Amino acid sequence: MHIAEAFPGLFTYSELVHMDIRDRAFWLNRASIVFVRRELLAKEACLLPNTKTDVIQKDMNKLQGELRRLQVGNKQYYRENREKLAKRAR
Repeated sequence: MHIAEAFPGLFTYSELVHMDIRDRAFWLNRASIVFVRRELLAKEACLLPNTKTDVIQKDMNKLQGELRRLQVGNKQYYRENREKLAKRAR
């Protein structure tokens, strides 16, 4: 299970099965943040020194954007990006 993999030992199987939908959504979001952070760390440690920086930088920017979206929520993330695009257009 996604939550159990991100947070081993935090919940028992019965707690995961009987978890409220709102709690489950919260913990799934937190688990996604953990996985994106792990992927960022792995790319920084392994790929960044051995790959062309512009290629890996695009992947890193994409992962950092995904991490930001997970941390602040979709509405806030899209609002921030619209504001950045509006500033660029000026």
